Amino acid sequence: MFKIYGMIHLLPLPGSPRYQGNMDQILKRAVTDAEKLVQGGVDGFIIENYGDSPFYVRPTTETINAMKEIVCFIRDKYPMNEIGVNVLRNAGIEALKIATECNADFIRVNAYLEPVWAPEGLLLPVAARLQRLRVEASSSVKIYADINVKHSKPILSFIDVLENIVSRGHPDALIITGKATGKRTEPMKVYLAKKYAGEIPVFVGSGVNPYNIGSYVSIADGVIVGTYFKKDGKIYNPVDENRVRYFVDRTRKIIERIKGFYH
Repeated sequence: MFKIYGMIHLLPLPGSPRYQGNMDQILKRAVTDAEKLVQGGVDGFIIENYGDSPFYVRPTTETINAMKEIVCFIRDKYPMNEIGVNVLRNAGIEALKIATECNADFIRVNAYLEPVWAPEGLLLPVAARLQRLRVEASSSVKIYADINVKHSKPILSFIDVLENIVSRGHPDALIITGKATGKRTEPMKVYLAKKYAGEIPVFVGSGVNPYNIGSYVSIADGVIVGTYFKKDGKIYNPVDENRVRYFVDRTRKIIERIKGFYH
């Protein structure tokens, strides 16, 4: 099944420079965005501390606690939807702890089994610790790993990372992105990732919209949509349910046409 995930970009949390001192407002916005995504027909969503820029590589305990409160609340409110957690910039350890405690389904890790240069500094891989921590915690949370993640300068080549992560990283899914938030992901990279990944699902992680979704439905297992789902297509705006519904409906229709063609 081709999956569609939406992004819940949280407003600035406690411990970040633009926090406004109102957790109730942050939670209300997150729940409203979640409701619009669900009503629009997505399979699930990723909760991310997008408003906390500039990011620490691993944020403060204050920020982590605030994020856990939100994730657990939304998990309880939407028990039937898949929920992922991404703690920017590369706090996979903290994300796994939040996801495990809140019974979320998966985490996203920006630098899983590769070092990358990023605006926040050198992001070091966390795969070894994450896999061991998951065993120690008896956690069923899945790990979705980025390859040459957006907003970074890769050190290892795309193919090298793919080969290593598939043979040695044991991720539950891979995410392929463009150069930055909202920027188109190259279909050829998605195709190559799927070729190397075998049975590991591959998701497109940036720049997807109703007009290019046809480039991905036959070569990926799903998409993660942030920018297009926002009002007027602007990343900091709230989710627009009409845009979500249009994208989901169009994607499902394209998939059905493809199935009809091959049958």
